[in-house]
Amino acid sequence: MRIWVSRLLIMSVVAMVAACGGGGGSDGAGNSLGGGGGAYDPAPGNVAKLAFVDANNQPLANAEIKLVSEAEAKKAKMAKSAGSAGLTFPSASTFPDFSAVAGLFLDEKGELDISEIVPGIYFVQLTHNSVQVYHIVQIAAGNAVVLFSITMPISCDLSSCTEVDSIVGSLSGMVYDDKGPIEGAQVSLGAGTATNGAYAVTTTNAEGEYSLSFNVSKDLAETLATSTLRAVAPGYQTSSQAIEVNSGSLAGVNIKLEKAEQDQGSVLWRETFEADSATRDLWQKEGGLAETRWQYLNAGHGISNNLVGSYVKLAPGDLSAGALPQALQGQVSYWYGDVTQGNFIGERDQDGSVNDDGGLSVSEHQGGLVSPSIDLSEESVPLALSFRAWWEIESVNPNENGFDLMMVQVSTDGGSSFENLARLNPLADPESSLERDAIPYSNAGFNAPPVNAQQEPISLDAYAGESDVVLRFVFSTEDELYNGFRGWVLDDVVISRTEGSFPLYEGDGEDEVGGMEPMAKSGLAGTGKRVSR
Repeated sequence: MRIWVSRLLIMSVVAMVAACGGGGGSDGAGNSLGGGGGAYDPAPGNVAKLAFVDANNQPLANAEIKLVSEAEAKKAKMAKSAGSAGLTFPSASTFPDFSAVAGLFLDEKGELDISEIVPGIYFVQLTHNSVQVYHIVQIAAGNAVVLFSITMPISCDLSSCTEVDSIVGSLSGMVYDDKGPIEGAQVSLGAGTATNGAYAVTTTNAEGEYSLSFNVSKDLAETLATSTLRAVAPGYQTSSQAIEVNSGSLAGVNIKLEKAEQDQGSVLWRETFEADSATRDLWQKEGGLAETRWQYLNAGHGISNNLVGSYVKLAPGDLSAGALPQALQGQVSYWYGDVTQGNFIGERDQDGSVNDDGGLSVSEHQGGLVSPSIDLSEESVPLALSFRAWWEIESVNPNENGFDLMMVQVSTDGGSSFENLARLNPLADPESSLERDAIPYSNAGFNAPPVNAQQEPISLDAYAGESDVVLRFVFSTEDELYNGFRGWVLDDVVISRTEGSFPLYEGDGEDEVGGMEPMAKSGLAGTGKRVSR
Protein backbone atom coordinates (compact mmCIF):
# COMPACT_ATOMS: atom_id res chain seq x y z
CA MET A 1 0.00 0.00 0.00
CA ARG A 2 1.37 3.39 -0.99
CA ILE A 3 1.01 6.10 1.63
CA TRP A 4 0.34 9.44 -0.04
CA VAL A 5 -0.69 11.92 2.60
CA SER A 6 0.73 14.97 0.78
CA ARG A 7 -1.44 14.55 -2.32
CA LEU A 8 -4.73 15.34 -0.66
CA LEU A 9 -7.63 16.00 -2.96
CA ILE A 10 -8.47 18.34 -4.49
CA MET A 11 -11.26 20.73 -4.37
CA SER A 12 -14.37 21.21 -2.39
CA VAL A 13 -17.10 23.42 -3.64
CA VAL A 14 -18.37 25.52 -0.79
CA ALA A 15 -21.32 26.66 -2.85
CA MET A 16 -22.57 25.46 -6.21
CA VAL A 17 -25.52 27.70 -6.88
CA ALA A 18 -26.45 29.81 -9.85
CA ALA A 19 -25.25 33.32 -10.54
CA CYS A 20 -25.17 35.85 -7.72
CA GLY A 21 -28.71 36.87 -6.96
CA GLY A 22 -30.09 34.28 -9.35
CA GLY A 23 -32.80 31.74 -8.75
CA GLY A 24 -32.49 28.02 -9.05
CA GLY A 25 -30.23 26.11 -6.75
CA SER A 26 -28.10 23.01 -6.73
CA ASP A 27 -28.69 19.32 -6.44
CA GLY A 28 -25.39 19.04 -4.57
CA ALA A 29 -23.73 17.15 -7.41
CA GLY A 30 -22.37 20.06 -9.39
CA ASN A 31 -25.54 20.27 -11.50
CA SER A 32 -27.61 23.40 -11.06
CA LEU A 33 -31.37 23.08 -10.94
CA GLY A 34 -33.53 24.92 -13.44
CA GLY A 35 -35.41 27.99 -12.36
CA GLY A 36 -38.78 27.03 -13.81
CA GLY A 37 -40.81 24.53 -15.76
CA GLY A 38 -39.19 23.40 -18.94
CA ALA A 39 -35.89 25.12 -18.13
CA TYR A 40 -32.75 23.53 -19.54
CA ASP A 41 -30.57 21.32 -17.37
CA PRO A 42 -27.37 19.67 -18.62
CA ALA A 43 -28.01 15.98 -19.22
CA PRO A 44 -25.76 13.98 -16.91
CA GLY A 45 -23.54 11.55 -18.75
CA ASN A 46 -20.44 9.42 -18.49
CA VAL A 47 -16.94 10.43 -19.59
CA ALA A 48 -15.97 8.63 -22.82
CA LYS A 49 -12.47 10.04 -23.39
CA LEU A 50 -9.60 11.04 -21.11
CA ALA A 51 -6.87 13.51 -22.07
CA PHE A 52 -3.72 13.73 -19.96
CA VAL A 53 -1.33 16.71 -19.91
CA ASP A 54 1.66 17.46 -17.74
CA ALA A 55 2.13 20.46 -15.45
CA ASN A 56 3.27 22.45 -18.52
CA ASN A 57 0.00 21.67 -20.38
CA GLN A 58 1.87 19.36 -22.76
CA PRO A 59 0.08 16.19 -23.91
CA LEU A 60 1.52 13.07 -22.27
CA ALA A 61 1.84 11.13 -25.52
CA ASN A 62 2.17 7.35 -25.23
CA ALA A 63 2.27 7.38 -21.43
CA GLU A 64 0.91 4.39 -19.50
CA ILE A 65 -1.95 4.90 -17.07
CA LYS A 66 -3.61 2.65 -14.54
CA LEU A 67 -7.03 3.45 -13.14
CA VAL A 68 -8.68 2.10 -10.02
CA SER A 69 -12.10 3.28 -8.90
CA GLU A 70 -12.70 4.09 -5.26
CA ALA A 71 -15.28 1.31 -5.12
CA GLU A 72 -12.78 -1.24 -6.44
CA ALA A 73 -10.08 -0.02 -4.09
CA LYS A 74 -12.32 -0.30 -1.05
CA LYS A 75 -13.50 -3.74 -2.07
CA ALA A 76 -9.89 -4.91 -2.33
CA LYS A 77 -8.95 -2.89 0.78
CA MET A 78 -6.26 -1.19 -1.31
CA ALA A 79 -6.87 2.46 -0.45
CA LYS A 80 -8.89 4.85 1.64
CA SER A 81 -10.53 8.17 1.01
CA ALA A 82 -12.47 10.46 3.27
CA GLY A 83 -16.20 10.22 2.72
CA SER A 84 -17.95 13.04 0.98
CA ALA A 85 -19.96 15.24 3.35
CA GLY A 86 -22.42 17.55 1.65
CA LEU A 87 -20.46 19.56 -0.88
CA THR A 88 -17.06 18.57 0.48
CA PHE A 89 -15.20 16.33 -1.92
CA PRO A 90 -13.27 13.32 -0.66
CA SER A 91 -9.50 13.18 -0.24
CA ALA A 92 -6.98 10.37 -0.57
CA SER A 93 -5.15 9.16 2.50
CA THR A 94 -3.59 6.22 0.64
CA PHE A 95 -3.13 5.15 -2.97
CA PRO A 96 -3.50 1.52 -4.03
CA ASP A 97 -0.77 -0.83 -5.12
CA PHE A 98 -1.23 -0.76 -8.89
CA SER A 99 0.98 -3.78 -9.62
CA ALA A 100 -2.00 -6.04 -10.36
CA VAL A 101 -3.83 -3.41 -12.43
CA ALA A 102 -3.69 -3.63 -16.23
CA GLY A 103 -2.01 -0.67 -17.89
CA LEU A 104 -3.52 1.37 -20.70
CA PHE A 105 -1.48 3.43 -23.17
CA LEU A 106 -2.35 6.93 -24.31
CA ASP A 107 -2.16 7.89 -27.98
CA GLU A 108 0.05 10.54 -29.59
CA LYS A 109 -2.31 13.24 -28.32
CA GLY A 110 -2.15 11.96 -24.76
CA GLU A 111 -5.75 10.78 -25.08
CA LEU A 112 -7.54 7.53 -24.36
CA ASP A 113 -10.89 6.40 -25.76
CA ILE A 114 -12.33 4.27 -23.03
CA SER A 115 -15.57 2.58 -22.10
CA GLU A 116 -17.82 5.17 -20.54
CA ILE A 117 -16.53 6.05 -17.07
CA VAL A 118 -19.34 6.46 -14.58
CA PRO A 119 -19.32 9.25 -11.98
CA GLY A 120 -17.17 8.56 -8.97
CA ILE A 121 -13.68 8.85 -7.54
CA TYR A 122 -10.68 7.30 -9.28
CA PHE A 123 -7.05 6.76 -8.35
CA VAL A 124 -4.57 7.23 -11.22
CA GLN A 125 -1.02 6.03 -11.69
CA LEU A 126 0.81 7.45 -14.71
CA THR A 127 4.20 6.23 -15.93
CA HIS A 128 6.20 8.19 -18.49
CA ASN A 129 9.92 8.00 -19.23
CA SER A 130 10.31 5.68 -16.22
CA VAL A 131 8.79 8.22 -13.81
CA GLN A 132 5.60 7.32 -11.92
CA VAL A 133 3.21 9.87 -10.44
CA TYR A 134 -0.14 9.54 -8.72
CA HIS A 135 -3.29 11.60 -8.89
CA ILE A 136 -6.88 11.48 -7.69
CA VAL A 137 -9.80 12.52 -9.89
CA GLN A 138 -13.53 12.84 -9.44
CA ILE A 139 -16.38 12.81 -11.92
CA ALA A 140 -19.38 14.48 -10.29
CA ALA A 141 -22.84 12.98 -10.58
CA GLY A 142 -24.02 15.95 -12.66
CA ASN A 143 -21.15 15.72 -15.14
CA ALA A 144 -22.08 16.53 -18.75
CA VAL A 145 -18.54 16.59 -20.21
CA VAL A 146 -17.58 13.72 -22.53
CA LEU A 147 -13.86 14.60 -22.77
CA PHE A 148 -12.18 14.94 -19.35
CA SER A 149 -8.78 16.68 -19.42
CA ILE A 150 -6.57 15.71 -16.47
CA THR A 151 -3.45 17.67 -15.49
CA MET A 152 -0.85 15.44 -13.84
CA PRO A 153 1.90 16.43 -11.36
CA ILE A 154 4.72 15.66 -13.77
CA SER A 155 6.90 17.85 -16.00
CA CYS A 156 8.40 16.36 -19.17
CA ASP A 157 10.81 17.32 -21.92
CA LEU A 158 11.59 15.22 -24.98
CA SER A 159 13.51 12.54 -23.10
CA SER A 160 12.88 12.78 -19.36
CA CYS A 161 10.23 13.58 -16.78
CA THR A 162 10.25 14.90 -13.22
CA GLU A 163 7.54 14.89 -10.58
CA VAL A 164 6.54 18.42 -9.60
CA ASP A 165 5.81 19.45 -6.05
CA SER A 166 3.17 22.11 -6.65
CA ILE A 167 -0.61 22.37 -6.68
CA VAL A 168 -1.50 20.79 -10.03
CA GLY A 169 -4.84 19.75 -11.44
CA SER A 170 -7.82 20.62 -13.61
CA LEU A 171 -11.46 21.60 -13.38
CA SER A 172 -14.11 21.14 -16.06
CA GLY A 173 -17.83 21.49 -16.52
CA MET A 174 -20.51 23.38 -18.43
CA VAL A 175 -21.89 26.92 -18.35
CA TYR A 176 -25.56 27.25 -19.28
CA ASP A 177 -28.79 29.17 -18.79
CA ASP A 178 -32.48 28.25 -18.94
CA LYS A 179 -32.27 27.83 -22.73
CA GLY A 180 -29.10 25.79 -23.07
CA PRO A 181 -25.27 25.89 -23.10
CA ILE A 182 -23.57 29.30 -23.32
CA GLU A 183 -20.74 29.63 -25.82
CA GLY A 184 -17.96 32.12 -25.12
CA ALA A 185 -18.54 32.43 -21.38
CA GLN A 186 -15.36 33.24 -19.44
CA VAL A 187 -14.50 30.96 -16.52
CA SER A 188 -11.64 31.53 -14.09
CA LEU A 189 -10.07 30.36 -10.86
CA GLY A 190 -8.49 32.98 -8.60
CA ALA A 191 -7.36 33.33 -5.01
CA GLY A 192 -7.37 37.05 -4.40
CA THR A 193 -4.30 39.00 -3.41
CA ALA A 194 -2.01 36.00 -2.97
CA THR A 195 -2.31 34.99 -6.65
CA ASN A 196 -3.13 38.55 -7.78
CA GLY A 197 -6.44 37.53 -9.30
CA ALA A 198 -7.02 34.62 -11.65
CA TYR A 199 -4.41 31.90 -11.99
CA ALA A 200 -6.37 30.04 -14.70
CA VAL A 201 -8.77 31.46 -17.31
CA THR A 202 -10.63 29.92 -20.24
CA THR A 203 -13.73 30.39 -22.38
CA THR A 204 -16.47 27.90 -23.13
CA ASN A 205 -16.78 26.12 -26.47
CA ALA A 206 -19.90 25.79 -28.64
CA GLU A 207 -21.26 23.16 -26.25
CA GLY A 208 -20.78 25.46 -23.26
CA GLU A 209 -17.96 23.29 -21.93
CA TYR A 210 -14.89 24.63 -20.13
CA SER A 211 -11.65 23.11 -18.89
CA LEU A 212 -9.21 24.87 -16.56
CA SER A 213 -5.67 23.62 -15.93
CA PHE A 214 -3.57 24.97 -13.06
CA ASN A 215 -0.02 24.74 -11.70
CA VAL A 216 0.50 26.92 -8.64
CA SER A 217 3.26 27.03 -6.05
CA LYS A 218 2.64 24.85 -2.99
CA ASP A 219 3.55 27.91 -0.91
CA LEU A 220 0.09 29.19 -1.86
CA ALA A 221 -1.73 26.00 -0.79
CA GLU A 222 -3.49 27.66 2.12
CA THR A 223 -4.70 30.50 -0.10
CA LEU A 224 -5.90 28.16 -2.84
CA ALA A 225 -8.19 26.57 -0.27
CA THR A 226 -10.19 29.81 -0.47
CA SER A 227 -10.26 30.16 -4.25
CA THR A 228 -13.11 31.65 -6.26
CA LEU A 229 -14.67 30.08 -9.34
CA ARG A 230 -15.93 32.94 -11.48
CA ALA A 231 -18.03 32.89 -14.67
CA VAL A 232 -19.01 35.90 -16.78
CA ALA A 233 -20.78 36.35 -20.10
CA PRO A 234 -22.29 39.39 -21.83
CA GLY A 235 -25.89 39.91 -20.78
CA TYR A 236 -25.63 37.71 -17.68
CA GLN A 237 -25.06 38.24 -14.00
CA THR A 238 -21.59 37.28 -12.81
CA SER A 239 -21.37 33.96 -10.99
CA SER A 240 -18.79 33.96 -8.21
CA GLN A 241 -18.53 30.91 -5.97
CA ALA A 242 -16.10 29.79 -3.28
CA ILE A 243 -14.17 26.62 -4.12
CA GLU A 244 -11.40 24.82 -2.26
CA VAL A 245 -8.55 23.89 -4.58
CA ASN A 246 -5.81 21.35 -4.03
CA SER A 247 -3.96 18.86 -6.25
CA GLY A 248 -6.43 16.79 -8.23
CA SER A 249 -8.76 16.90 -11.23
CA LEU A 250 -12.51 17.29 -11.18
CA ALA A 251 -15.19 17.07 -13.89
CA GLY A 252 -18.83 18.06 -13.65
CA VAL A 253 -18.84 21.49 -12.00
CA ASN A 254 -21.67 23.07 -13.96
CA ILE A 255 -22.49 26.77 -13.65
CA LYS A 256 -25.87 28.28 -14.37
CA LEU A 257 -25.93 31.96 -15.31
CA GLU A 258 -28.94 34.20 -14.87
CA LYS A 259 -29.84 36.98 -17.28
CA ALA A 260 -28.80 40.44 -16.12
CA GLU A 261 -31.34 43.20 -15.78
CA GLN A 262 -30.95 45.87 -18.44
CA ASP A 263 -29.49 48.88 -16.65
CA GLN A 264 -28.10 51.36 -19.14
CA GLY A 265 -27.20 53.71 -16.30
CA SER A 266 -24.60 51.36 -14.82
CA VAL A 267 -21.96 52.38 -17.41
CA LEU A 268 -20.90 55.97 -16.81
CA TRP A 269 -17.79 56.19 -19.04
CA ARG A 270 -16.55 54.07 -21.94
CA GLU A 271 -13.75 54.10 -24.48
CA THR A 272 -14.00 51.69 -27.42
CA PHE A 273 -11.11 53.15 -29.52
CA GLU A 274 -13.42 52.92 -32.54
CA ALA A 275 -13.43 55.61 -35.23
CA ASP A 276 -16.73 57.01 -33.96
CA SER A 277 -15.43 57.49 -30.41
CA ALA A 278 -15.46 61.14 -29.41
CA THR A 279 -12.49 60.68 -27.07
CA ARG A 280 -10.13 58.20 -28.74
CA ASP A 281 -7.96 60.96 -30.24
CA LEU A 282 -7.53 62.47 -26.78
CA TRP A 283 -5.49 59.52 -25.51
CA GLN A 284 -1.77 60.17 -25.24
CA LYS A 285 1.18 57.81 -25.65
CA GLU A 286 4.24 58.13 -23.42
CA GLY A 287 7.63 56.46 -23.58
CA GLY A 288 8.20 53.37 -25.69
CA LEU A 289 10.63 53.11 -28.60
CA ALA A 290 10.45 54.30 -32.19
CA GLU A 291 8.65 51.15 -33.33
CA THR A 292 7.76 49.43 -30.05
CA ARG A 293 5.07 51.46 -28.34
CA TRP A 294 1.35 51.71 -27.67
CA GLN A 295 -0.37 51.77 -31.06
CA TYR A 296 -3.56 50.76 -32.81
CA LEU A 297 -4.18 47.12 -33.63
CA ASN A 298 -6.67 47.19 -36.48
CA ALA A 299 -8.90 44.32 -37.57
CA GLY A 300 -7.33 42.40 -40.45
CA HIS A 301 -3.81 43.49 -39.48
CA GLY A 302 -1.90 40.28 -40.34
CA ILE A 303 0.79 40.86 -37.66
CA SER A 304 2.67 37.80 -36.38
CA ASN A 305 5.54 37.28 -33.95
CA ASN A 306 8.65 36.75 -36.09
CA LEU A 307 10.58 35.18 -33.19
CA VAL A 308 8.28 32.14 -32.83
CA GLY A 309 10.15 28.93 -33.51
CA SER A 310 13.58 30.48 -33.07
CA TYR A 311 13.65 32.45 -29.84
CA VAL A 312 10.22 31.89 -28.28
CA LYS A 313 7.67 29.08 -28.30
CA LEU A 314 3.91 29.00 -28.52
CA ALA A 315 1.97 27.36 -25.70
CA PRO A 316 0.57 23.86 -26.32
CA GLY A 317 -2.74 24.15 -28.13
CA ASP A 318 -1.98 27.61 -29.50
CA LEU A 319 -3.05 27.37 -33.14
CA SER A 320 -2.35 31.01 -33.98
CA ALA A 321 1.07 30.38 -35.62
CA GLY A 322 2.20 33.41 -33.62
CA ALA A 323 -0.40 35.85 -34.97
CA LEU A 324 -1.63 38.71 -32.80
CA PRO A 325 -5.37 38.60 -32.10
CA GLN A 326 -7.79 40.64 -34.11
CA ALA A 327 -9.41 43.59 -32.34
CA LEU A 328 -10.82 42.38 -29.03
CA GLN A 329 -14.08 44.13 -29.85
CA GLY A 330 -15.14 46.14 -32.87
CA GLN A 331 -12.41 47.08 -35.35
CA VAL A 332 -9.64 48.64 -33.23
CA SER A 333 -7.69 47.80 -30.07
CA TYR A 334 -4.56 49.26 -28.52
CA TRP A 335 -1.40 47.14 -28.28
CA TYR A 336 2.08 47.59 -26.83
CA GLY A 337 4.45 46.11 -29.39
CA ASP A 338 6.16 46.46 -32.77
CA VAL A 339 4.04 45.91 -35.89
CA THR A 340 7.03 44.78 -37.95
CA GLN A 341 8.17 42.13 -35.43
CA GLY A 342 4.90 41.17 -33.73
CA ASN A 343 6.42 41.36 -30.23
CA PHE A 344 7.87 43.87 -27.75
CA ILE A 345 11.57 43.06 -28.07
CA GLY A 346 12.44 46.44 -29.55
CA GLU A 347 16.01 46.39 -30.83
CA ARG A 348 17.26 42.80 -30.54
CA ASP A 349 20.72 42.10 -29.13
CA GLN A 350 21.89 39.92 -32.00
CA ASP A 351 25.39 39.39 -30.61
CA GLY A 352 24.14 37.93 -27.33
CA SER A 353 21.12 36.02 -28.64
CA VAL A 354 20.86 32.24 -28.79
CA ASN A 355 17.99 30.00 -29.85
CA ASP A 356 15.14 29.69 -27.35
CA ASP A 357 16.50 32.50 -25.16
CA GLY A 358 13.09 34.22 -25.03
CA GLY A 359 14.32 37.24 -26.96
CA LEU A 360 17.17 39.46 -25.78
CA SER A 361 16.73 43.23 -26.14
CA VAL A 362 19.50 45.81 -26.29
CA SER A 363 17.80 47.61 -23.39
CA GLU A 364 14.71 47.64 -21.22
CA HIS A 365 11.85 49.91 -22.23
CA GLN A 366 8.39 50.96 -21.13
CA GLY A 367 5.43 52.93 -22.38
CA GLY A 368 2.22 54.42 -21.05
CA LEU A 369 -1.23 54.88 -22.60
CA VAL A 370 -2.93 57.86 -20.96
CA SER A 371 -6.66 58.57 -20.98
CA PRO A 372 -8.33 61.97 -21.25
CA SER A 373 -9.67 63.52 -18.05
CA ILE A 374 -12.73 61.79 -16.58
CA ASP A 375 -15.16 63.67 -14.32
CA LEU A 376 -16.37 61.56 -11.40
CA SER A 377 -17.34 64.54 -9.22
CA GLU A 378 -21.03 63.61 -9.18
CA GLU A 379 -20.45 59.91 -8.63
CA SER A 380 -20.63 57.86 -5.45
CA VAL A 381 -19.49 54.33 -4.64
CA PRO A 382 -19.44 51.68 -5.93
CA LEU A 383 -17.27 52.45 -8.94
CA ALA A 384 -15.07 50.04 -10.86
CA LEU A 385 -12.83 49.92 -13.89
CA SER A 386 -12.83 47.05 -16.37
CA PHE A 387 -11.58 46.41 -19.90
CA ARG A 388 -10.94 43.66 -22.37
CA ALA A 389 -7.39 42.28 -22.37
CA TRP A 390 -5.20 39.74 -24.12
CA TRP A 391 -1.60 39.33 -23.07
CA GLU A 392 1.45 37.09 -23.38
CA ILE A 393 4.71 37.68 -21.49
CA GLU A 394 7.65 35.74 -20.05
CA SER A 395 7.15 32.87 -17.58
CA VAL A 396 10.51 33.04 -15.79
CA ASN A 397 9.31 35.08 -12.80
CA PRO A 398 5.50 34.96 -12.42
CA ASN A 399 5.76 36.02 -8.78
CA GLU A 400 6.56 39.08 -6.66
CA ASN A 401 9.80 39.44 -8.68
CA GLY A 402 7.78 39.85 -11.85
CA PHE A 403 8.95 41.46 -15.08
CA ASP A 404 7.08 42.59 -18.20
CA LEU A 405 4.90 44.55 -15.81
CA MET A 406 1.37 45.54 -16.74
CA MET A 407 0.26 48.32 -14.42
CA VAL A 408 -2.93 50.35 -14.17
CA GLN A 409 -2.42 53.79 -12.63
CA VAL A 410 -4.68 56.67 -11.72
CA SER A 411 -4.26 60.43 -11.34
CA THR A 412 -6.55 62.91 -9.65
CA ASP A 413 -4.74 66.02 -10.84
CA GLY A 414 -5.19 65.70 -14.57
CA GLY A 415 -2.12 63.53 -15.09
CA SER A 416 0.51 65.59 -13.28
CA SER A 417 1.14 62.70 -10.88
CA PHE A 418 -0.01 59.08 -10.76
CA GLU A 419 -0.38 56.30 -8.21
CA ASN A 420 -0.49 52.57 -8.84
CA LEU A 421 -4.00 51.12 -8.82
CA ALA A 422 -3.49 47.50 -9.89
CA ARG A 423 -0.95 45.16 -11.42
CA LEU A 424 -2.14 42.46 -13.83
CA ASN A 425 0.89 40.17 -13.54
CA PRO A 426 0.28 36.80 -11.88
CA LEU A 427 1.82 35.51 -8.65
CA ALA A 428 1.11 31.80 -9.21
CA ASP A 429 4.82 30.86 -9.44
CA PRO A 430 4.29 27.42 -11.03
CA GLU A 431 6.86 24.62 -10.87
CA SER A 432 8.39 23.12 -13.99
CA SER A 433 11.50 21.18 -14.96
CA LEU A 434 11.64 22.95 -18.34
CA GLU A 435 13.89 25.85 -19.24
CA ARG A 436 11.37 28.69 -19.16
CA ASP A 437 13.26 31.27 -21.23
CA ALA A 438 11.18 30.63 -24.37
CA ILE A 439 7.94 29.57 -22.65
CA PRO A 440 5.07 32.08 -22.33
CA TYR A 441 2.82 33.05 -19.47
CA SER A 442 -0.51 34.47 -20.63
CA ASN A 443 -3.71 35.77 -19.13
CA ALA A 444 -4.98 32.17 -19.39
CA GLY A 445 -2.16 30.84 -17.20
CA PHE A 446 1.26 29.21 -17.34
CA ASN A 447 2.20 27.98 -20.83
CA ALA A 448 -1.40 28.45 -22.01
CA PRO A 449 -2.66 30.20 -25.19
CA PRO A 450 -3.80 33.78 -24.46
CA VAL A 451 -7.54 34.51 -24.41
CA ASN A 452 -9.66 37.55 -25.15
CA ALA A 453 -10.82 38.13 -21.59
CA GLN A 454 -12.88 40.60 -19.59
CA GLN A 455 -10.77 42.08 -16.79
CA GLU A 456 -12.18 41.44 -13.33
CA PRO A 457 -13.51 44.82 -12.06
CA ILE A 458 -10.93 47.01 -10.29
CA SER A 459 -12.39 49.26 -7.59
CA LEU A 460 -12.34 53.02 -8.17
CA ASP A 461 -14.26 53.77 -4.97
CA ALA A 462 -11.38 55.89 -3.67
CA TYR A 463 -11.85 58.27 -6.62
CA ALA A 464 -15.60 58.84 -6.37
CA GLY A 465 -16.18 62.60 -6.19
CA GLU A 466 -12.97 63.50 -8.05
CA SER A 467 -13.37 65.82 -11.04
CA ASP A 468 -10.10 65.28 -12.92
CA VAL A 469 -9.36 61.55 -13.02
CA VAL A 470 -6.86 60.23 -15.57
CA LEU A 471 -6.02 56.56 -16.19
CA ARG A 472 -2.65 55.28 -17.37
CA PHE A 473 -1.90 51.77 -18.65
CA VAL A 474 1.80 50.99 -18.42
CA PHE A 475 3.83 48.18 -19.94
CA SER A 476 7.42 47.91 -18.69
CA THR A 477 9.89 45.14 -19.60
CA GLU A 478 11.95 46.07 -16.50
CA ASP A 479 15.04 44.53 -18.12
CA GLU A 480 16.36 43.29 -21.45
CA LEU A 481 15.62 39.59 -20.93
CA TYR A 482 12.81 37.41 -22.37
CA ASN A 483 11.19 40.19 -24.39
CA GLY A 484 10.25 38.21 -27.50
CA PHE A 485 6.61 37.60 -26.58
CA ARG A 486 3.50 39.26 -27.99
CA GLY A 487 2.71 41.71 -25.21
CA TRP A 488 -0.50 43.37 -24.05
CA VAL A 489 -3.65 44.16 -26.06
CA LEU A 490 -6.25 46.47 -24.49
CA ASP A 491 -9.78 47.42 -25.51
CA ASP A 492 -13.23 48.57 -24.36
CA VAL A 493 -12.25 50.50 -21.23
CA VAL A 494 -15.29 50.97 -18.99
CA ILE A 495 -16.03 52.70 -15.69
CA SER A 496 -19.29 51.48 -14.20
CA ARG A 497 -21.32 51.56 -11.02
CA THR A 498 -20.07 48.14 -10.01
CA GLU A 499 -18.30 46.61 -7.03
CA GLY A 500 -14.60 46.04 -7.66
CA SER A 501 -13.17 42.63 -6.77
CA PHE A 502 -9.71 42.47 -8.39
CA PRO A 503 -6.85 42.92 -5.88
CA LEU A 504 -5.63 46.49 -5.56
CA TYR A 505 -1.92 47.22 -5.66
CA GLU A 506 -0.44 46.97 -2.17
CA GLY A 507 3.08 48.31 -2.77
CA ASP A 508 4.33 51.85 -2.48
CA GLY A 509 2.09 53.91 -4.73
CA GLU A 510 4.91 56.39 -5.30
CA ASP A 511 7.41 53.79 -6.57
CA GLU A 512 8.82 53.91 -10.05
CA VAL A 513 8.44 51.35 -12.83
CA GLY A 514 11.18 51.53 -15.43
CA GLY A 515 11.94 55.17 -16.15
CA MET A 516 8.37 56.47 -15.89
CA GLU A 517 7.06 57.90 -12.66
CA PRO A 518 5.40 56.56 -10.69
CA MET A 519 5.58 52.89 -11.56
CA ALA A 520 6.72 50.19 -9.27
CA LYS A 521 9.92 48.35 -8.71
CA SER A 522 9.05 47.05 -5.28
CA GLY A 523 6.30 45.11 -3.59
CA LEU A 524 3.80 43.51 -5.93
CA ALA A 525 4.99 45.57 -8.85
CA GLY A 526 8.28 43.74 -9.07
CA THR A 527 11.60 44.00 -7.31
CA GLY A 528 13.77 44.30 -10.39
CA LYS A 529 15.67 41.24 -9.17
CA ARG A 530 15.86 38.08 -11.24
CA VAL A 531 15.25 34.72 -9.56
CA SER A 532 17.17 32.02 -11.42
CA ARG A 533 15.32 28.85 -12.35
